[in-house]
Amino acid sequence: MKSSKITTDEAQSIILVMGPTASGKTDLAINIAKACDWEIINGDAMQIYSEIPIITAQPTLEEKRSIPHHLFGYKLGSEPCSVADWLVETRHKISEIHKRNKVPIIVGGSGMYFKALTHGLSNIPNIEEAVRIYSRNLIQEIGKDEFYKLACTRDPRVSDNIKPGDSQRMIRAFEVIHQTGKSIFDWHDQFQSTMENHNNYLQIHLDIPRNILYEKINKRFHIMVESGALEEAKLIMEKYDDHPYSINKAHGIPELKNYLKGTCSKDQAIERAQIVTRQYAKRQVTWLRHQMNDLQKIIYRSPEDFQAIIKIL
Repeated sequence: MKSSKITTDEAQSIILVMGPTASGKTDLAINIAKACDWEIINGDAMQIYSEIPIITAQPTLEEKRSIPHHLFGYKLGSEPCSVADWLVETRHKISEIHKRNKVPIIVGGSGMYFKALTHGLSNIPNIEEAVRIYSRNLIQEIGKDEFYKLACTRDPRVSDNIKPGDSQRMIRAFEVIHQTGKSIFDWHDQFQSTMENHNNYLQIHLDIPRNILYEKINKRFHIMVESGALEEAKLIMEKYDDHPYSINKAHGIPELKNYLKGTCSKDQAIERAQIVTRQYAKRQVTWLRHQMNDLQKIIYRSPEDFQAIIKIL
C-alpha cells in the first residue's frame, strides 16, 4: 500500500493499540502499519523475552520482516526490565521513528507500560541492595502467607491492591515501605507526567465479545502447544526454575512446567493455562474500561471497523 504523507505535527503522534490477550492486537497493528507505512513498538511485558516467542504470541519472523518492529524478544529471562527501563527504551524508539517522519504504533496488553508512557511514573527512590536481599531472605524464611501479613501490617494499602499470591508485587511494596517509610501506592499517587501533550496520543481499544475472546484464548493455547510451547517451558524450567525471574510467570509457563514435572496431565495443564489466561483477559478488559479515559480513544470491535479506523488515522 502507498505510504501516508504526514506533516511534522502529525509525525509527533503516537498510536496505542491496546486490548486483552488474544484479541487480535498484533494483526491490527500490523495492518495499520502496512496501510500507513508506520512502525511498531512492543508494549507487552512478556514479549520482551527472546526465549518464549511462541507462548507469548510474539510477531513471527515474517511479520517482523514486513514491518519494522522494535523491542520484541530483546531480553533474556535473567535480565531485569522494570517499567522504567522499558519507558526509557520506548521513548528513545519513539524519537527515532518521529525523526523518520513516521508514527510509532505501540501494541500490547501491559496496562502499566501504557500508563507510564502517557501519564508518567512515580519517583520512587532506588531500593538499596541490602533491602532487596533482606526482603527476599525474609519471604523464604517465614513463607509467603506470613510475609503477606507482615506487608499488610507495614502498609495497610497492600491488602486492597495486591493479592496474596503475587509475590513480586508483594516484595516490591514491602521494600518501598521498609526503605522510604511511605506506601508504594502513595508514591504512585504523586507521579509526574512524562509527556507534555496528551493530545498526541490516540488509543485504539480492541473490544471483543467475551464468548469470542474466550474461544480464541482456548484455541490459541492448543496451537501454541502444538507449535513448541512445551519446548519453551522446558527451557525456562532448566534455566530459571530456581530463580524469581518474571519470565517464570508468563501465562502457560507454570502450568506446562507442572506437566513436565509430572504433577499433572498434559490435558490438565492446558485446561489450567486456559483458565488462567481467561482470568487475566478479564482483568485487562476491566482495566481498559476504567483507565486513561482522558486520552482520545476509538473502539475496534471487528475487522469491519478497520477502514473506518484508517480514515480516522
